[in-house]
Amino acid sequence: MIDLPSRGLLAKSPKYTVTFVDNHDTIPTQQLESYILANTKIQAYAFILLHQNGIPCVFYRDLYQGNFVSPYQNDQKDYFYKNISALLELRQTHAYGEGQFFMNNNKPGVLGYKRMGDSNHNGSGLIYLIREPNNGDNGLNIPVDSREWKLVLGNGSYKNGTFYLENSNFAVWVPNLTKKK
Repeated sequence: MIDLPSRGLLAKSPKYTVTFVDNHDTIPTQQLESYILANTKIQAYAFILLHQNGIPCVFYRDLYQGNFVSPYQNDQKDYFYKNISALLELRQTHAYGEGQFFMNNNKPGVLGYKRMGDSNHNGSGLIYLIREPNNGDNGLNIPVDSREWKLVLGNGSYKNGTFYLENSNFAVWVPNLTKKK
């Protein structure tokens, strides 16, 4: 997981790379078949949709039909629609500004990413964590400014400068614009 930011075309030519998770040529039954587990696929969508660079594409079948099982069967339709739709909305509302990856060599199974936000988009900025399946690492220290952060997708928490995954392989936080009384 820790080498993910430096691999692939997105690392080599970030402005002109079209990114995708799955397509009609890569579903099982096709020549380029590859099966992607549901949780891993949502992590991949978080990576491409919230990343500063690249031109992300969402596979119609993933968004509207769920994860491919067979030519006539998909599963987890609601899970995929809910999460991909939420990531698309976060891309439009919060994924602005410079992006920076965070990792801890002592916890190589967790990857964090922060979009700083910008002054043209009120409340923009976000932080996400993704974790390798079956990895016990769950927390990552990511420096933040004075804004408070609220969890909007996945399962996680934020305590004392560390973002944590809780019973989840991904989570997304955004600045909390609601003022405390």
